[in-house]
Amino acid sequence: MPGGASSHLECVDAYLNEDLEDYIDLATRFAGSINVALFWDRINGDLVVVAHDDLTGEDLRIEVEPDRAAEVFRHPFAYASQGLVVRSKLATSPQT
Repeated sequence: MPGGASSHLECVDAYLNEDLEDYIDLATRFAGSINVALFWDRINGDLVVVAHDDLTGEDLRIEVEPDRAAEVFRHPFAYASQGLVVRSKLATSPQT
């Protein structure tokens, strides 16, 4: 397993906030400190892109339409404003 694979799997339940049995992992990629996955909810038919950046601690959950899923999967942090930031080390840092 690549170095980031275990941290990706540990965070999946936090990303989805649902019963994991309902989700199918359609695609997963690891690039540098970033782990990204595209999930399909087989009950509701929804698509969700989840991403984690080990450097910043930022986790994203972005619900996507099928025609945008590939683009959001390739560039999840470019679409961060359209999703939910689940956790971020930067958000908890004191402001100076």
